[in-house]
Amino acid sequence: MGSWRFIIIQAAVLILWIIVNAGSKGERWDPYPFILLNLMPSFQAACAAPIIMMSQNRQASIDRADARNDHLVGSKLRQPALSHKLVRVYHRYLPWP
Repeated sequence: MGSWRFIIIQAAVLILWIIVNAGSKGERWDPYPFILLNLMPSFQAACAAPIIMMSQNRQASIDRADARNDHLVGSKLRQPALSHKLVRVYHRYLPWP
């Protein structure tokens, strides 16, 4: 769900359903208002909505954890002792030319 391939295949199936059902000279399994056809996308949307919401909640928790880690790293870099240690390590392993 959500890819162009899926959208194109779904549109093709819906169009094929309408053409076959409307063009049938015999008994039609889904007459003109296409109630059964409307039921399929509605069912799909009802199933997709909770999945989308769960993935958004999962991404939000990941973003919160990243923000918390960024804050912790930033606050530790503001501490003078740690900054001096980082400067010493930097100059030790990457001396100026």
